Amino acid sequence: MIQFWWKRIFQRTEIRALDYFWRLDTDTILNQSISYDLFETMSRRNLSYGYVVAIYDTLEMTVGLLEWIR
Repeated sequence: MIQFWWKRIFQRTEIRALDYFWRLDTDTILNQSISYDLFETMSRRNLSYGYVVAIYDTLEMTVGLLEWIR
């Protein structure tokens, strides 16, 4: 599985033809709607990769972390 997502997926003709693709894991939770075009924003900012990870941990360790990352 790891080899597929880190190497083989990018060897596929269908993927190579894309400017961007969005991979969501099966345990992904979108806890709010996205009010902008992610791909247009990435293109405008000349980005090739992006991610946000929110992991539930003890409150003392993560206070304000997700807001700071955003």
